[in-house]
Amino acid sequence: VCVVLALGAIAAAIFAFFASQRAKRAEDAAQQSRVQAESLLGYLTVNFARELENSGQLEVIASLAKREMDYFHGLPDELKGPETRRTAAEALVQFARASRRLGNLDPAWEAASEAVSILETQQQAGNASEETTIGLASALDTQAMILNNQQNSKDIVTAQRAADLIATLSSRPNPSPAILVTESEILKTLGFLQLNDPDKSKAVESLRKAQQRTIELGGREVKDSFVAGRYVDAAGWLVVALLGDGRYDEARAVGEEASQVADRILAQDPAHRSALFGLSLMQQSLGDASTAELRPRDAIRPYLRAAAVQQTLVDFDPKNMINQNNLASVQFSTAGAYWSMGQVDDALDMLDSVMVTGRISGASGTALRLGQMFTLAVSTYFFIDAGRLAKARAIADELGSYAASLQKSEPAGSLAGPYGALLKRVADARIAAARGDDRAARDICADINTRLGTIHATSGRDQFIVSGFGFQGNEQKARSELELKEYGAAEQSARAALAAKEKFTFDPRSDERVKAQLSTILALSLVGQGKPGEAREVIEPVVKLHRDLARRNQSDETQKVEMAAALYAEALADPPRRSALLRESRALLDSVPAQIKALASTRLWSERVRAASG
Repeated sequence: VCVVLALGAIAAAIFAFFASQRAKRAEDAAQQSRVQAESLLGYLTVNFARELENSGQLEVIASLAKREMDYFHGLPDELKGPETRRTAAEALVQFARASRRLGNLDPAWEAASEAVSILETQQQAGNASEETTIGLASALDTQAMILNNQQNSKDIVTAQRAADLIATLSSRPNPSPAILVTESEILKTLGFLQLNDPDKSKAVESLRKAQQRTIELGGREVKDSFVAGRYVDAAGWLVVALLGDGRYDEARAVGEEASQVADRILAQDPAHRSALFGLSLMQQSLGDASTAELRPRDAIRPYLRAAAVQQTLVDFDPKNMINQNNLASVQFSTAGAYWSMGQVDDALDMLDSVMVTGRISGASGTALRLGQMFTLAVSTYFFIDAGRLAKARAIADELGSYAASLQKSEPAGSLAGPYGALLKRVADARIAAARGDDRAARDICADINTRLGTIHATSGRDQFIVSGFGFQGNEQKARSELELKEYGAAEQSARAALAAKEKFTFDPRSDERVKAQLSTILALSLVGQGKPGEAREVIEPVVKLHRDLARRNQSDETQKVEMAAALYAEALADPPRRSALLRESRALLDSVPAQIKALASTRLWSERVRAASG
């Protein structure tokens, strides 16, 4: 019996051994299948997502990534190995990127933050692999863009952290293509955010390096449409930065060359999103350059092409709020060119389109809403000048509703609510002045200054915005005080507006004209105080500037009105030359097209010149 039992035990042990080996092989096979499945998911999340992004399938990207996120969240902790966690982080980043562009900022932020947490934990555990570092840098880059859409001043700090992190890999010998592509994307984000800095050279440096990374991968030769698209994208923002830094010829050269690359990409794939976006951005910037160089008529063609390309992007992806916002931007620039040419009705029609597009994009996050509100506030100037005061009042009411909404929705400490309220006050001041109540306009502007005194701007972007409000508020205040014959106060306000404008910069040539207009107001305030000598010191450089601009002016009719105003101020400050300067001023005002002649601002200067001429 013992022998039989022993033999049975041996047989059972042998059977158990082979059964355990089969189970282990099955478990190993299952684990290998799971790893292969996760690798396939990772491919779908990253590589396939690139193709989907280029074809505009943002909702598909978000859906695929969401499924992988749900898979990861449903796994037991013991099955969440390092590779599984990293793959999940990649899915979270892709979901966040797509959701941000769709205007869903809260889920985008939640996903990007989880990705950062996962990858930081891996790094802290000693995982310094290339894949983990690239993943963390990309997650931080995505966070930076979401923060920018939320009007959060931590955006540039986060972008700089991403750039510093990826630089630890790119600085090594022979960095991989994955490193170079990732660094290009991160530096493009950093450069875009640095555009708010008055010193545009920082943005130029970042964006030039971003473009160079794609060149190293053959971006100019269109060997890979994805890389070539990144080259065009970086070039588009580089053109913007170069214009802001006053490098017009260089900007034009970069824009024209990269536009040709975009056309070659689109010849292969007419729906390539990065190529379309970059092409639109560059064409708009080339139009901006022509406008700044007093050639608004030459700007119309690139502006209209930019608008057509951007409209194509909107038609492809109507839920992409970034595209909607950029379409409004192109339309606004086009309106400005029409206005400068004297085609006022065309400009106002285009502004109507801007407002329609802006209502769509403005519903997708704080930054886009504030951008829309800024456009609305500026638009009130054009409608008021054209005599459409009722339209300006309607715009101000719309601004008020948005401002009230921001005050309720934004967290404590956010500057978005105060900014929204200030934009409404700027519009109110212009409307008050337009209806002849300069005292009310002056008091509203004083209130703007008081409110600005309570805002502590720490980031470069917030300092830029605050300077913009200081410029707009004090400019209108100086104009109203001049009408009220409060010349001393007008001088102080004009000087304050000039100081603020030094920090609220766009491009040197446009900025110098704005400062010249402020200097004209300053000179008139000095004349009013009986200080003709000081007034001449202020106005003579302005007249000299305009004489130089007039020689180069090809189609900008508004420059003639600005010059006429400066000549009027110089006439009051220089009695011996008064008659001659007034005649020259009157001749300029008589030479502008009928639609410019009918503007309230032109009629004001004409009346002043007529009264001074006796």
